[in-house]
Amino acid sequence: RDSLNDALATDKDLIINELAAKGDPLDWLELYNDTPREIRLAEFVIADDLNDESKRVAFPDDMVVQPGEYLQIVLDKKAWPGFALGSDEELGIWTRDGVLVDQVDWEDGQSPELHSLARIPDLTGPFQTVEGATPQAPNQVRTAVLEEVKSVPITFRLRGNWPNPFNATTIIGFELPQALPLYLTVHDVLGRRVRQLHTGETLIAGSHQTVWDGRDDQNRPVGSGIYPYRIRSGGNLIGGGRMTLIR
Repeated sequence: RDSLNDALATDKDLIINELAAKGDPLDWLELYNDTPREIRLAEFVIADDLNDESKRVAFPDDMVVQPGEYLQIVLDKKAWPGFALGSDEELGIWTRDGVLVDQVDWEDGQSPELHSLARIPDLTGPFQTVEGATPQAPNQVRTAVLEEVKSVPITFRLRGNWPNPFNATTIIGFELPQALPLYLTVHDVLGRRVRQLHTGETLIAGSHQTVWDGRDDQNRPVGSGIYPYRIRSGGNLIGGGRMTLIR
């Protein structure tokens, strides 16, 4: 990721990526470290209540998530952290000084046995109830997607584009904390606009994916090269990155 993306994504460097509210035999969650450094979980607290600060429990001192690691953490009601997850529940992680890092809440029927709650697409999408689980590995799209779980990001989060480099099409992923009018434009390396993908329409809060097919505003294929993109709202630049097209 470029430095702009790093600055915008600091609130989600530690991601709740998957959890099982009816584990076998214990409940668990999966955390992902989206930074180039190790994250010591002793700097954070966890709770199954988003409002009652007295229920927040510190992580064990020796628990560490390595860069790019999917770490599965067991939740034992009789040991650490002293609670398990229910069928109508919520889960949050905060810094020691009370800053919310990530959260998820779900309702009865969204966490049946033999299923997990997972971000689809992996790391970037909203939580969905899926058949099967992939602890300590990237989430995959399964054949049975039952119901989307409410998950609204804390701040704007840019997930970049994939694949990158690309040949035919690429997807730009981002998350909005609230409904916003949005402009998303693709430029050439000289700064000239090539394509306008969002034209100021208001997008709802949550996860979004925008496809670019490697064509300009006149629907003509563009040549191989690097194409920066910019995301603006209310006249302010809120995100951007670079896409590499290979014909």
